[in-house]
Amino acid sequence: MFITRRCALLTLASTGYAFAAQRTGQPYSVVAGTVFQDNGLSFPSVQVKLEGKGAPSRTQTAKTSNRGEFAFRVPPEARTYTVTATKKGFRTASTDAEVPGEGRVDVTITLQAESK
Repeated sequence: MFITRRCALLTLASTGYAFAAQRTGQPYSVVAGTVFQDNGLSFPSVQVKLEGKGAPSRTQTAKTSNRGEFAFRVPPEARTYTVTATKKGFRTASTDAEVPGEGRVDVTITLQAESK
């Protein structure tokens, strides 16, 4: 029984707040998507920023995965968010994500190379 409790504590500590939020059953929405290069390939390690329009607004940032994907958890309320992708050597691109309530909204962003 001691080993079971210890494993449970280690699991809780390693998963952090996301685990705690899931366990409480609190509803949420997800704004997720993929960033592509102008040649159609997915784009890893791109800086992505999510910012809610209107007040109050909390900004979240992330880097895309090896497959160019990202995801943000947001409150389950109707709101518009701006998703902005930036990478050195490419033009910054933004798109709006309309979150109608609890659920998932997918967006796609394509970055164009800067002209030299």
